Formats: sequence, structure tokens, C-alpha cells
Amino acid sequence: GTFAMDLVDDIEGGFKNPKHRQQWRSTLKSYAKPLFDVPIHEVTTEQILAVLQPIWLSKAETASRVRGRIERVLDAAKAKGLRSGENPARGRG
Repeated sequence: GTFAMDLVDDIEGGFKNPKHRQQWRSTLKSYAKPLFDVPIHEVTTEQILAVLQPIWLSKAETASRVRGRIERVLDAAKAKGLRSGENPARGRG
């Protein structure tokens, strides 16, 4: 969780819109919160699906955004040497 919020700090310089920054933080906190307790190197596809499934049908666009944000956080973790292997949040349709 801390890593995710630190990442938003790192990349939000690229967000021209303050609302966009806030949306990143709020969607991760609202929907990906269960993942915050999991060590970043242990996050699995099953855990990601567990946070997305409750909103997939009712809020498909939000679910898609959350998945993409989780993917970006995990990519950044890999770039920093905190993860290895495939990104379990990678979109597969």
C-alpha cells in the first residue's frame, strides 16, 4: 500500500490534472485496499481478481482503470527490483 501511494507521488508529476492525481489515489484506496496488506512481491492474479470481480459488472470502466493502475504499480515494483516474473495484473481481455 505504501509502495502504491509512493509510486503515485513519483508519477503524478506527469499528471497535468490534479483531479487525475486524486482519482489514482482514491481508486487504489477504495478498490485495491485488500492488496495493501500483501507484500508487493507476493501479489497474485487471484488476489487482483478478488478485488476487481465485485465491481466488474456494476462498474466496468472503474474496474478496468483499477486493473490498469495495479498493473502500473506492479510494473514499477518490478523496475525497482521488488518483483520478478509476469505482471499478474496485465490485461488479457
